[in-house]
Amino acid sequence: MKLNRSILKHLPNILTISRLFAIFAIGYFLFKNAPLYQWIALILYCFSIFTDFLDGYIARKFNAVSGLGKSLDATVDKVFFFGILICLIYLNIFSFWVLSLFLLIHVFRDVLVTWVRYVLHQKNVFVGAINTGKIKTVFQFIFLFLGMFISLCHSYPAESGFNNDLFIHTLTLSAYIIYFASLVLSVSSGIHYMKYFLENK
Repeated sequence: MKLNRSILKHLPNILTISRLFAIFAIGYFLFKNAPLYQWIALILYCFSIFTDFLDGYIARKFNAVSGLGKSLDATVDKVFFFGILICLIYLNIFSFWVLSLFLLIHVFRDVLVTWVRYVLHQKNVFVGAINTGKIKTVFQFIFLFLGMFISLCHSYPAESGFNNDLFIHTLTLSAYIIYFASLVLSVSSGIHYMKYFLENK
């Protein structure tokens, strides 16, 4: 029983780290231009997203929440997002020039928040995730899901119902709108962290 409980306490971090390996597996299948491989990539992606919610649930359930776990989860989420996004940009699912400005703002915000958390942590002030940040992450996951679904559509023959220009353009526009919304939430949460930092510095 003690052994099982010990394993469960480490399970959240194991699930978190597994998403790093999932990037390579998802990328491998994404670059295979065949419906079967694209479906496998999409299923692996959905499973990886599920583990992101599962690790937090297990950590809270078995009182295994730690500063290391929170930092690891946040870092892996960023690496996972940018890893899959780079694959989709390379496959021309999304335009680099359209996303480049968004990415610069996003990276700047993430670096700023990480710095704020580190400085406050040195003063024994712990900053948890806020709702806008969590919603932003959900929007980013939906954005990537749409990108992978577009890649799946491209893998089907032109005469199929999936590989339809209007359908794909609609999905692409929807994905950009969702990503823009996540960017607005990202900036909003960044401002929140800066206010919190100025109040507690």
